[in-house]
Amino acid sequence: MRPWGLTQIAGYQIECEVGHGGMATVYRAVQQSLGRQVALKILAHRPEEDSDFVLRFKKEGRILAQLLHPNIITIYDVGISEDNRLFLSVEYLPGGTLKDRIRQGIPTDSVIEIMKSISNALGYAHERGVIHRDIKPSNIMFRHDGTPVLTDFGVARVVGSKTVHTLTGFMVGSPGYMSPEQAMGESATIQSDLYGLGVVLYEMLTGNPLYKADNPLAIMLKHLHDPIPKLPKEHVHLQSVLNKLLAKKIEKRYKNANELLEALNLLNPSDNRSRPGWNSGSKNRNLLEFSSTNVQSLLNIKSWFFVWFGFIIAIILLTMAVYFFQSNTTDTDKPVEQGTLHQRQIMTLLRQAEIQVKTGFLTGESEQSAESIYRRILILDPVNVQASKGMEDIANEYERLARQNLNDGALRDSLALIDKGLMLTPGREELIRLRQEAEQRIVQQQARQAQQELQQQHQLQAEQFLIQAQNSFQEGQFEVSLAHIEQGLLAMPNHQHLLALRNQIKTQLAEAEMRRQREEEARRQMEIAERQQVEAARRRKEADQYLARATGYLRIRKYSASLQQIEKGLTLVPSHEGLLVLREKVHTERSAEQQRQDTLRQASKEAKAKEQAKKQFQPAIPPTQDDDANLKKLQSIKNSIDALDKALGK
Repeated sequence: MRPWGLTQIAGYQIECEVGHGGMATVYRAVQQSLGRQVALKILAHRPEEDSDFVLRFKKEGRILAQLLHPNIITIYDVGISEDNRLFLSVEYLPGGTLKDRIRQGIPTDSVIEIMKSISNALGYAHERGVIHRDIKPSNIMFRHDGTPVLTDFGVARVVGSKTVHTLTGFMVGSPGYMSPEQAMGESATIQSDLYGLGVVLYEMLTGNPLYKADNPLAIMLKHLHDPIPKLPKEHVHLQSVLNKLLAKKIEKRYKNANELLEALNLLNPSDNRSRPGWNSGSKNRNLLEFSSTNVQSLLNIKSWFFVWFGFIIAIILLTMAVYFFQSNTTDTDKPVEQGTLHQRQIMTLLRQAEIQVKTGFLTGESEQSAESIYRRILILDPVNVQASKGMEDIANEYERLARQNLNDGALRDSLALIDKGLMLTPGREELIRLRQEAEQRIVQQQARQAQQELQQQHQLQAEQFLIQAQNSFQEGQFEVSLAHIEQGLLAMPNHQHLLALRNQIKTQLAEAEMRRQREEEARRQMEIAERQQVEAARRRKEADQYLARATGYLRIRKYSASLQQIEKGLTLVPSHEGLLVLREKVHTERSAEQQRQDTLRQASKEAKAKEQAKKQFQPAIPPTQDDDANLKKLQSIKNSIDALDKALGK
C-alpha cells in the first residue's frame, strides 16, 4: 500500500517530507538494501517534459557523481520512480541549514571552521572545473556530528560549458549573494563563488544581510556600487579577509580557495589542525573518509544479511577450492580459469558501466565514464556484444540528447554532445548535420545574448540614474534630478518610471513658474501703486499750493489771477474739492463785483449828463440851497467811482 499517498520508489521506504520547492520535493527515506537513512529528491516534472528543471536535475546528478569530498553532499543513486518521476538519492543531513544557525548566533571559532570547510569544498570543486554559482546559507547544511556540507549543485556550471540550464530571462544565482559580475549578466567564475562565501561570512558574523533594499534589482545595484560594510569591533580582525572576498573587481579578490584558506589559517595558526566534524584535509584524507563512510554504511546491514553474506562467502571459498584442485591436477584447465577471471572482470565492468549510464556519466576523460569502461571491456573481449551495443547506445543517446538540447535552445550543450557522438562514430551524417545547425544557431544566439546583455546593462544604468534622480527630487533639487533622468533615458528611452518622474518634475516646475510670474506681477503692480500714490501725493501737495495762492488773490479781488492758479491746480488734481469750491466762489464774487461796477458806471454817466445839462441850461438865478446839496452828492459819487477804478487797476 502507498502510505499517505507518497511517491513509491523501489528499494526505498519513504518516511516523511522534509522540504519542498518549485523544482522538487525532498523526503527522508531508508535505503532498504543497506538500512541507511537517505534523502530522496524527487523532481516535480516528468522526464519526458525536457524542461529547464529536468535538465538542471539531471545535471546536478552528473556533477555530484564526480565530486567525492567530505564537505560536499554525497549522491547514492539516480533513477525513475513508479509514477515516472526522476529522483536523486543523496545522504541525509539531519543538522539543518546554516541559515537556521545564523538566526541562533554562531561563535567566531565556529564561523572560521565553517569557512575553512566550505573553502575546501569549493577548492575541490573548482579544481574539477565545477563552479557552484549559488553560495548562500540555505545551501550549506550539517551532518549529525556538525560537519558543514555544501549542497544544491542544480545551477552549477562546468567550466567549458557556457549554456545555463535555468528559466529563460532569469539570471543564475540569488540577488542577495550575487557577485557584481553576475549582476551585470557576465559568466560566473571561481571568484564569484568566493564573493558569495564572503556574503555568507558577513551574515555569520553579524546576523544581518550584507545589503538591504525593497527589491532584488536595488540589491544588485548595491552589490555593484555600495561600499563594503564595517564589521563590529569584536570581529575587526576579519575585516581584511571580508574586504578581499567582497572586492567589486575580480582581480582584487582571492585567486582561489587555497589562497583564502591560507588567509584563514593565519588568523589563528595554532588551530590549523583538523578537528572531528570540521573537515578541511587533503585529497588523500578525502578519499579515506569517503571510503570509511561507505564501510560504515555497510556495517548498518540487517543481521539476516550477514547470515546470507557468510553463506555466500562459504560457497565462493568452496568453489575456489575446487578450481584450485582442478588446476593442480591438469595444466590444460588453466585457460578455463583465466577465461573465468576475465568473465568476472567483464561482468563487474558491465555493472559499473550500467551505473554510469544511469547517472548520465557517459563519456569524458575520466576512466570511470561509461565509454571508458566499455572500451576496457572491448580490449578484454573485442567481440563483446553488450559492450559494442553499449557504445552504439551511447552514440544514439548523444544524438538524441544533442537533438533535444538543440530543440530546447541549449546549443553549446548540444554541440558538446555532438562532438562526443562524433568521437564514437566520426562519419555519422545526422550528427554532422546537427553540428552545422548548432553552430549556425550559436552565432545567432550569441548575437541575441549580446543584445540582451546590452539591454540588461542599460536597464541597470537606467535604474541607477532613477535612484539618483529620486534622491535629488526628494531633496528639492529638480534640475539635478532632471539631469539624472535624461542620462537614464539615454540608456533606456522607454523607461516608465523615469518618464513618469520627469513628467512629475516638469509639472511641478511649471506650477512653480506660474506662481513666480504671479508673484512678480503682484510685486510690479504694488510698485506701480506705490509710485502712483507718491505722484498723487506730490500733485496734491502742489495743488494745495495753487489753492493757497488762489485764495490770496481772491482776498484782494484779483479774480483772474485766482482763476489761473485754480486751473493750474485742477490740471494736477482734477477732483480737488478745495480748488473746485474756490473756483465757484471766485466766479460768484467776480459776477457780483461786475454788477456793482456796471451800476456805478451807469450812475456816473447819469451824474455827468446831469452836470452837463446843468451847465447848458443853468438859470440866471443863483443856485438854491437844494442845488448845493445835489452837487455835493454827485461829487461824492464821483469820488467813489474814482476809488473803485483805482482798486480795479484802471
